[in-house]
Amino acid sequence: MLLKVEDLKVQYNTAEKTSYAVKGVSFEMERGEILGIVGESGSGKSTLGLTMMGLLPSHASYSGHVYFQGRDVIPMSFEELRQIKGDEISVVFQEPMTSLNPLIKVGKQVEEMLLLHLKDKDDAMTEAPDGTKLNRHHEKLSKEERKKRVLEMFEAVELPKPEETYKKYPHELSGGMQQRVMIAMALMCEPEILIADEPTTALDADIQDQILDLLKSINAKRGTSIMLVSHDLRVIRRVCHKAIVMYKGEIVERGTVEDIFEHPQDPYTKSLIAAITDEKKNSNPIEGEAALEVKDLSVYYVKKSEKLGEKPKKNVICKGMTFDVKKGEILGLVGKSGSGKSSISRAILGLHKDYTGEIIHHTDKPQMIFQDSAASLNPARKIGWILEEPLKNKKVEPAERKRLVKEMMERVELPEEFLDRYPRQLSGGQKQRVNIALALMSGSKFIIADEPVSALDVSIQEQIIELLLKLQKDLDLSMLFISHDRAVVERICDRVIHMEDWKPVS
Repeated sequence: MLLKVEDLKVQYNTAEKTSYAVKGVSFEMERGEILGIVGESGSGKSTLGLTMMGLLPSHASYSGHVYFQGRDVIPMSFEELRQIKGDEISVVFQEPMTSLNPLIKVGKQVEEMLLLHLKDKDDAMTEAPDGTKLNRHHEKLSKEERKKRVLEMFEAVELPKPEETYKKYPHELSGGMQQRVMIAMALMCEPEILIADEPTTALDADIQDQILDLLKSINAKRGTSIMLVSHDLRVIRRVCHKAIVMYKGEIVERGTVEDIFEHPQDPYTKSLIAAITDEKKNSNPIEGEAALEVKDLSVYYVKKSEKLGEKPKKNVICKGMTFDVKKGEILGLVGKSGSGKSSISRAILGLHKDYTGEIIHHTDKPQMIFQDSAASLNPARKIGWILEEPLKNKKVEPAERKRLVKEMMERVELPEEFLDRYPRQLSGGQKQRVNIALALMSGSKFIIADEPVSALDVSIQEQIIELLLKLQKDLDLSMLFISHDRAVVERICDRVIHMEDWKPVS
């Protein structure tokens, strides 16, 4: 038995309240297994990994046992935990850009793992399932040897051009490449367990598949046990051998992935499976007037040359796009990360001026619903103040402002008492409902929704999609819906255009 968790309880204590994140959880994990921990935000799944790594915040208290190779990590000292972290148990977090140091080249950051975990012990060699010799205890290495090991790991995680990648800063890599660097860093000391906490949530569908295939390959070739934490049952089904379903800090179902999907027992598990529907919108072509016309649009960024006297260079994102959005239509704009979807939306909004072609509005200029619901709301202001702000700009009287705000809260299905709360006091789905309300407060009939559900749990995604469809029908809205997720686009949109069709020829 590689890992055994017994009656683990974790609670967070703040001045406002005490919340129980994990309530008496027990489970086991075999060597070489990929175990899925699935549940919505707040279910306690990430807290399990943080407890194993000794990364819980100071205001957390906990009890129970977490046995790793027979040793209980709960009572361990900081020094004892430090010897396990990275060397025996490693973690890959959801957002690689916040985990990587933006000021240090990625090669040096991965190399640092060898410097931190060098040991004076003799090599302790173990053998992976494919026969590869794994060095669990690292001898003191020279600078050249450390770099060689990093490059070998970059090849193992299928990073293109390892030598070039070694010399780059995080911002010079795509999201998928950044996550591969994080996986390489986590694997440098050949850990027994890799905790992958939502490793694909922020990535587009194609890159998600690549990262998940990589994790399966690491498990098969190196024998690394993987604890995959996710809110997405599709991810768990694709990768894991067994799974645990968590709800409000408790395990409500466990078993093989096949059993959970084919014969779910708990009502919560059944609701999660029902939320990952492949249903497509049944829509007839919408005729009539256009709310927006885009003609021969090419969007570019100007890159100033470092050489004196040279003209600035244009980095063309998309070329010659022509499309329209009919009144009352939801048009999908789908493409990979970096394909130019958000650049198009900024040009339509008038926030990006470097483009050629025509953008013609036949309604008021559109309002925006952003992907990151938390970053879109002023954290220092209450919800009521935030929603009244667009009406203040239109010089609406205070009494009328409050009436309109209350009416909008009903439309987005939020209770009136939330008007007196701060954004931090709302869940991700509730914050996104506030953002939808904010986009509608000015009375605009045209909405641009830029990845509005990609950061949400699957069941919350479905609720927000249903809300958008209802609002679009009730208010006769036109909408440009931007996403990298083809299943979501097909679920909500009347028509779809693909960014791949408008890439410039290099």
